[in-house]
Amino acid sequence: MTSAGIRLYPTPNAIFTLTLPGVYDAAALSADSSSNAWTTEAVDLIAAAAKKLLLRDIKGDAAGAAIATGVEADALYRLRAETVQRLNTGRMRAST
Repeated sequence: MTSAGIRLYPTPNAIFTLTLPGVYDAAALSADSSSNAWTTEAVDLIAAAAKKLLLRDIKGDAAGAAIATGVEADALYRLRAETVQRLNTGRMRAST
């Protein structure tokens, strides 16, 4: 794996905020007591998705799986809303 760097040219003459798109690589869990962003922030989403899979694939309960799908969608909506709130700067910016 190669490491990447950020090169700014010309050299900035003031402080600027950089927002970088990408995928966050959470640290691997090494013990039962370990945690990362997935196990703390997305615990409701993971639990709902697991319950949906169990109800649908193991139990064969289509009605229960449909309810779990709604719970999963709600958990995902709440995570996305929190992300938007954290990224909101209070300023409008042009889109391309």
